[in-house]
Amino acid sequence: MHTEVSKESVLLLGDYRQSLTVARSLHRAGYRVMLGSADPRPVTAMSRYIAERWQHPPLSDSQAWQAAIRAFCSSRPDVRIIYPIGDLEIAASMPIASSLPALVVAVEERVFELCQHKRSLLELAARVGVATERWELVTEPSGLADAAERIGYPVAIKPDGGANEELGFKAVIANGPADLDRINAVSAFPPAGFIIQQFGNGPRHNVYFIARHGRLLGSGEIVTLRTDCPDGTGLSVEGLSVQPSPLLLEHTKALIAALEYTGAGCAQFLVDETTGDTCFLEINSRLGANCAAVCRCGLDLPKLFIEVLRGPIAPQPAAKTGHSYVWLLGDVEGLLDSRKRLSVSSVFWWIARSMMALLRAQDHITWDWRDPFPSIVMMKRLVSRMLRRTARSLGLGPPRHSRQILIDSRVTGLVRRISSSGDR
Repeated sequence: MHTEVSKESVLLLGDYRQSLTVARSLHRAGYRVMLGSADPRPVTAMSRYIAERWQHPPLSDSQAWQAAIRAFCSSRPDVRIIYPIGDLEIAASMPIASSLPALVVAVEERVFELCQHKRSLLELAARVGVATERWELVTEPSGLADAAERIGYPVAIKPDGGANEELGFKAVIANGPADLDRINAVSAFPPAGFIIQQFGNGPRHNVYFIARHGRLLGSGEIVTLRTDCPDGTGLSVEGLSVQPSPLLLEHTKALIAALEYTGAGCAQFLVDETTGDTCFLEINSRLGANCAAVCRCGLDLPKLFIEVLRGPIAPQPAAKTGHSYVWLLGDVEGLLDSRKRLSVSSVFWWIARSMMALLRAQDHITWDWRDPFPSIVMMKRLVSRMLRRTARSLGLGPPRHSRQILIDSRVTGLVRRISSSGDR
């Protein structure tokens, strides 16, 4: 039975890497943090900072999910804030946000919808004078080759509406017609089509920001040093906070002003380190998966997102620079997924860079020595996947893992016992 507490309760929706960052941030800020997920064994629930868990119907059943969250809010007046983490949870919450008694922590629906479509963002960038590489929208599979020839190889190919399970990627690089043939052979064509764009040189720079009514109130810039894909696309596994670039800051200000943006977000650019040329990629209108990195640099986006929706906030101090991070689990998974496409020397070089990054990094995404169990469970599950892959490759079938649920339940119990003792 629920016992009333004096703290304001926040319901997080979604079990993602950044869910841990949000839970830790809001606990420090004095909130009582709960987790809502359709998954019966969410990793975030292992955190000592999750006071309670609510298992809801799958988001794919929109009617059941909407009825469930309305009933939940009616029965829990202490839950004053609903914090959807991923795009799916945000999209599910927006149609009913105005009818819920709690504050839904998200940008305006028009901003969210625009940021979901690469074409709309690229058109916006052109209107406000932010540089992009040449691009075209292709709505039929037969149009990819012609568009690539007009733009010139290499090209980046991205679904206009974001990645989906059928497609399996957010972006892919094609160096020639053979690559396009392979993409057509293994990928479903997305409903909104592909954006095909001239490939930009240089590392990815993420400008994390907080804004209100189109005014920038705080930001931090992080450069991606390595990703989980050999071609530099994919998720960041190593990065460094850097001195904000005046040009990228001006671009970000122009974009959020045009959107009249209120909330937290991340503007992404490529920067050619030789020429200094920049190329706008997109805006993530939510907390990014690696937002822990900028939080540890002093820009506490999860907490600021709530505050800026409730009213004006003061401009924030500059984020700390020279702060490095790694994401070991993503690094290992990236190597496992890419190993068949890599030479032996490339595999060893990947491992060497991972080890060097691990030793010199000041922060490790998801890991916190005060809250270790989520990372331990994620590592355990990764090892289990590696063993199953190895067994399949040897023709031995999947290894026995009947004790999985028992082990997770014991870890959960241990977390609860530690959490009940309070913070130390």
